[in-house]
Amino acid sequence: MSQRIFTDPYIRSLKPKAKPYKQSEYAPKGDGRLIIRVLPRTSRGTKPVKEFFYRYRHNGEDKTLSLGRYDQDGNGGQTLAQIRATLRDRRDVQRATGDVKEHLQAQARSREMERRKGSLAQLCDAYVESLRAAGKHSADEAAGIFRRHVIEAFPAIADEKASQIEPGHIQRILARMVKAGITRQVNATRAYLSAAFAFGGKADHDPRTVARDGVLFGLKSNPVALVPVIREYERTGERTLTEDELREFWKGLDRLPIVQRATLRFNLALACQRP
Repeated sequence: MSQRIFTDPYIRSLKPKAKPYKQSEYAPKGDGRLIIRVLPRTSRGTKPVKEFFYRYRHNGEDKTLSLGRYDQDGNGGQTLAQIRATLRDRRDVQRATGDVKEHLQAQARSREMERRKGSLAQLCDAYVESLRAAGKHSADEAAGIFRRHVIEAFPAIADEKASQIEPGHIQRILARMVKAGITRQVNATRAYLSAAFAFGGKADHDPRTVARDGVLFGLKSNPVALVPVIREYERTGERTLTEDELREFWKGLDRLPIVQRATLRFNLALACQRP
């Protein structure tokens, strides 16, 4: 078997032919081969194109991995030394993983997923848009709460990847509201954030999101779940109206249009049962 070793003079001596052809370099068994492919000239006067590949076997199957184009006469490719450096790296990965091509493809998929991961602000926006698309009246309330208490109050947290948000971040958002004396909207903010994370988790697994290259959030859990509801902020008043207050309320209804006036008086007559 020929033990050909590529050199610059040898590579430069390879002339284009009518059809593409390949030459391989000697390598010990199991290392895979360095392959060069010489392409035909596309037109008279064009520079020859020579491409390098790494060919190896995995599970009895031949696989080929591109290493780059050879730089001949300044055609913008790589030197032989650069090609060999890439080849050494690919062989090392091949020995470590068993299939360098699949490993590199998995890395590329991971990078793409990371690139597409959305921030907390994007998650909030996407959730609000889903409410609007469903015709929910709560969309404007959710948008206002997110804007005031999350995006404007904590811009750094809002810019974090949604997948990096932890219960501590949620605690900081709600604690600021508590310190400011806000009560009712604390639990509302918690509820909307929890719903947004639940929405993001489902959207990640929706085939339509992947098909349109939409934002992915990479959520593995809902960080709001570990932050408790503040029950005392949900308590209703325990004091009942006095007879004088009831009388004042009844008379005050005279200022309302007839439909509202009749409805509220009817409700009062039923001991204020839920409509």
